[in-house]
Order: sequence, then C-alpha cells, then structure tokens
Amino acid sequence: MNDMQKPAGLPLFTLATQTEKLKTEHFGTVTVSELPVPLLTKFFERHGEKKDPVRMGYALICECVTGEHGERFTMASIDALPGRAMRDLTQMIDAAQRVNGFTQDAVEKASPLP
Repeated sequence: MNDMQKPAGLPLFTLATQTEKLKTEHFGTVTVSELPVPLLTKFFERHGEKKDPVRMGYALICECVTGEHGERFTMASIDALPGRAMRDLTQMIDAAQRVNGFTQDAVEKASPLP
C-alpha cells in the first residue's frame, strides 16, 4: 500500500464498464453489464466456486442482465421459466461471463507477462 500524498491534479486510473447487447429469442434484446468490484466480491462470497455452478450462472444473470424496458430476473422468475428458455439463459450466462472476464480467453489475456 502506498501512503504517500498524491499530488493534486493527477489523473486516476479508470475503466469504462463493459456491456454487451444480446438478442434473445424469448426476452428480446437484453443488456449484459459488468459488475463493479464490490458487487463482484459479494457475489463470490454468496455463490463461490464450491456452490452449484448452474445456480451461480442464474445468479449472475440476476445481477448482470437488464431487459429493454428495465426488466430484471430473479432466481424465482428463472426457476419458473419453461425449458424452451434454456438456450437464452445459456447465452446470457456466457455473455455475463465474458463481460466480467470469467471466460478462459479472458483469464489467459489477464495472465501476467513472463
């Protein structure tokens, strides 16, 4: 940790939040958004690696996906969906993993340089 006084006027590091528009068959076009670090930390505390990976994917949809008119998913609403929604759910999980850097590709890109 650096306790030195920071000179006034220097720029801070920032990153724009990543989003992805995804056209689904049953839910229209949805926006999948990246989670900020504090929410991502809480997400992993609740749904970490030792939990059910399918439920973790559904929880990620609940946190990251917004419909065209602001609609959101809940675990209960996902549980009530018919089987034909599975393709859309899988696509949304994949997109949420991409924008949050969870995919193997993203992990490899984030690996330290030799």
